[in-house]
Parts: sequence; C-alpha cells; structure tokens
Amino acid sequence: MTYSRSNITLALLANICAFFLWSLATLIFNALSTIDNLQVLAFRIIFSMMFCGLLLILIPSTWQIIRQLNKNEWQVLFISSVLISSNWYLVIFSISLNQLSSASFGYFLAPLLSVALLKWRQKEGVTRAEMIAMSLCFLGAVIVVNERYTDSLPWISITIAVTFAYYSVLKKTKAIAPLATLTVETGFAAVPALIFIVLNFTQLSFNFSASQWGLLLSLGAITTLPILLYIGSVVFLSATTIGLLQYLNPTLMLFVAIGIFGEDISTGVLRGFFILWSGIAVYGICSVYDTVNTTTARKN
Repeated sequence: MTYSRSNITLALLANICAFFLWSLATLIFNALSTIDNLQVLAFRIIFSMMFCGLLLILIPSTWQIIRQLNKNEWQVLFISSVLISSNWYLVIFSISLNQLSSASFGYFLAPLLSVALLKWRQKEGVTRAEMIAMSLCFLGAVIVVNERYTDSLPWISITIAVTFAYYSVLKKTKAIAPLATLTVETGFAAVPALIFIVLNFTQLSFNFSASQWGLLLSLGAITTLPILLYIGSVVFLSATTIGLLQYLNPTLMLFVAIGIFGEDISTGVLRGFFILWSGIAVYGICSVYDTVNTTTARKN
C-alpha cells in the first residue's frame, strides 16, 4: 500500500515523540528505584489500564473495533502483551541495577533484528545503502559486546532486543487501531498485575510519599501515549525506517545513563556506539539522496 507524504511525515514525528517520551520514563523509574521492581511494574500496568479506560470514554467507537477482533488478532495481541510487559520490566530492572546502558544496548540491537525479520516476512529487498548501514550497526554491536561483556552474557540486552524487535514486527504486520491494540494488550497484562497485588497485598509497601504516588500515576500516561504514537506510526513507515528510527531511543537512554545517572562507560564501548551511529548516518544520508533524486525524476 502507498501512503501520502503527509502521512509519512506525521508518522515520523509521532515515532520520534514516542522515543523521547520513553526516554523521559527512565527518569521516573530512577526516582522510583527505592520501590520493588515488580510493584512498580504492577502499578505501571494498572494505571496504564486506567488511562486507557479514560481514553475509551472519550473515544467510545474503539469498543466496536475491539468487539470485531477475530481469534487470530486476539492471539497476536496476547503475544505482543507478553513481549511489551517483559520489555517494561527489564528496563525497570536495569535501572534498579544502575545499568540503563545495558538496556540502551538492547535497544541498539533491536533494530537489527526487527529489520531482518520484517525484510524476511515481507520479502523486501535490501539496497546497498541499507546493507552498509546494517553492517556498520552490526560491527558496532560486536565491539560493544567484546568490550563490555567479556565475563558474562548480556542477557538483559539480548532479551530487550528480542522482545522489542518481535513486538515491532507484530505491530508492522498486523495493523489494528492503536487505542484498541493498547487497551487489549494492557488488559491482558493487568490480569497478572492485579493477581500479584492481591496475593501479596499484606507484604506490599503502600506507604509511598505523595511525590511517589504522583510519579506512579504519571506512568499511566507516560506508558500509554508513546505506545499509541509508536503503534500508530509504524504502519506508514518502511521496515528499514522503523528499524533505524529505533536507534533514537537507545541513544537518548545512553545520554541519560552517562550524563544523568553517572554510569561508567569505557572508551571501547563508546567506540562501538559511535560505529552504530555511523551506520545510522549512512542510511540517513542515502535516504535523503534517494528522495531528492526521485522527486527530481518525477518533475522531469
């Protein structure tokens, strides 16, 4: 399907805004690091479900879309719910260990996987620019692993990469209205979240400060809005654009890890990240060049 340039431009802006909001969420998780990780995750899911409920009141037509979902769509949304919930927890967990850079590296790996999966599933060809860009990204990833994870497997990074890459593939190949998608996904996740709170009610610490409750409540919006933007945008973007735009999120997270959280990053690791960014630059320059040439050819 061919989309208009205005649709693609709006999709790009929405995608970029989503990643900025996700990076902002890391600051909230850091402020809540004194609270148990599973508690933060459970409240994040529940307040996200409440925020979705508010949006459903404002946009009641979404209920009709949800009722019309077929069995296959329900199954896909259940899988994507498991993937994104796991992804949420791992980010919270990495911040509690002061390893946001590990989460950042996982999101650097995710585009390589999502592009490869989307190219394979949609049988899209790979241009020379895309091949060079992905090769540089792969080389940078190898350097980071070699420099930082010599004694252990970067399981946080790998799991984040796999869950988010597969989640992106599902969003691209199974287009469902964003709010309906998020409501169902969050609804699936809310069931175990509520069970966790009920079963551990006597052991949970609810003596949060007013500011902590405020931050927990804000997770409903800071979780829901970027996912709505992300889900709504990926349908209009190419596989490679989706994959390479994902590098904005880990770049911002890495800046937060180093500049705000004070994580120690070696020169070798930064060298690997620089090569990753070089791959993105190659793709961006070639994409602009191809767009200019195509526009010029149409005018002539």
